[in-house]
Amino acid sequence: MTLLTDLGRRVDEAEFLLDMDSGRVARCGKAINLKTRSKGLALLGIDTLARLRNPESGWVTFEQIGSLPEWASTNCTAESLRRQIRREVEKLAGLGLDVIETDGVRSACRGPFRLKMIPTVNSKDISVLEARFPGEIAEPRRSPAELFEWLESAKPAWRSASRFDRPKERLGDSMEGSIDHGRLEPIVSAMIFLQHARRYRDLRKRHLARQSIARAYESVLKIRASHPARASLEASCHLQKAWLEYCWEDYELAELGVFNALKALGGRDLRVLGQILSLRSIIKRTRRQYHEALEDLRMASECWLAEADLYNLFSVYHNLGALVEQQAEDEQDQVQRIQLLGQAIEYYRKSCVYCFDNGVGQNTIVTRMKLASLYGRVGNFKDAMEQSDVGYKEAFKKENWAEAAWAHSHVIRLLLWKEMYPDAEARQMEFMNNVSSSEILSAVDDLYTEMLRQVRRSPGCLPSVPLRWPGVEL
Repeated sequence: MTLLTDLGRRVDEAEFLLDMDSGRVARCGKAINLKTRSKGLALLGIDTLARLRNPESGWVTFEQIGSLPEWASTNCTAESLRRQIRREVEKLAGLGLDVIETDGVRSACRGPFRLKMIPTVNSKDISVLEARFPGEIAEPRRSPAELFEWLESAKPAWRSASRFDRPKERLGDSMEGSIDHGRLEPIVSAMIFLQHARRYRDLRKRHLARQSIARAYESVLKIRASHPARASLEASCHLQKAWLEYCWEDYELAELGVFNALKALGGRDLRVLGQILSLRSIIKRTRRQYHEALEDLRMASECWLAEADLYNLFSVYHNLGALVEQQAEDEQDQVQRIQLLGQAIEYYRKSCVYCFDNGVGQNTIVTRMKLASLYGRVGNFKDAMEQSDVGYKEAFKKENWAEAAWAHSHVIRLLLWKEMYPDAEARQMEFMNNVSSSEILSAVDDLYTEMLRQVRRSPGCLPSVPLRWPGVEL
């Protein structure tokens, strides 16, 4: 079903069309015009809003219908109101708009009533309806059994979120393949799709990540505008889109996503605000706007400290290391450059230590690989090899093939640097025989050939590898 307020669309494209402003209503291509202040249009409007707010039930009582200005009458008894509602439902059906049903338990005139179909919606649609019916639909009465059922229905969302940072988690573990999203409440569904988007991004499945973000946003728009979770989840959708664009190096679209995320959030959620500011800091760092990047990173740190969010707080050490490392790239003085690289190593090392000691940040090996790269650059073969080996094993265990390939390439780089050619060849064959992704295998094979070419041309050199691997967040 499609709920439309944009009359630029053809009526016959919609299973159901409702335009509260003009009174135009259509069902499967058959259109009629109701008076904008008619009982029938008010009945359709309040039933549609109730279904949007609660897709699983969406029932409206006859008392709620009777409270509408179009239905209010000082001389109308409860029994008379019920009969009027029944006649209006029958009248609409006779006009080809058989879209309102009762619960089938009590008589047809007693209600409750609801729209037969579950609408899809955009922000304009729901805003129009909420402005028209600001207080007529009361929150449903809660019961212990109802809350228990909701918690159980939310299990896929919280289970997916909790698995994200587990040391033994594989990338596919958070993907719940048999979930009937059509039967979930919008908040639960939005959370699940956001988790899927993040996972698909890790798996380098850009198209599926985009689809998940779009479906998360559809769910968010079904949450009433006044709900405290609405702004946070809407901002998270924009943030996930921004991260996706950043990982594929489209920085302009990433900046647009950050802007939209900040606009949607309005500063209401410190944890999400910190995440948005952190990504903005990374984009500014990429553009070498170091002062502005540090300002955003400091504010993100303060947000996460206020929330006691250790997972994100410890990521600041990593991002600080990345910023100083990039400053070192720009430094012309060799002594100063070495000092900056030493600072970056210390910041990365602190991130690893604090995450390990506190059991957070177990979902990626990026910090380890940044350490491995810097240890290699300053000539510390032992520590570089240790970080690369540990990172490779962790990524392989999680089936994170992009990061495993990145770590493997660092191992090969170090072995070729020390002219340990048989060991390098053995490790290359082991990787090629244990990974199935043709895209990953092709990239690793090409890089191995290039590194061999470099060391044969300049024996004893440290072969170069990409500072970042496609699809890996830095």
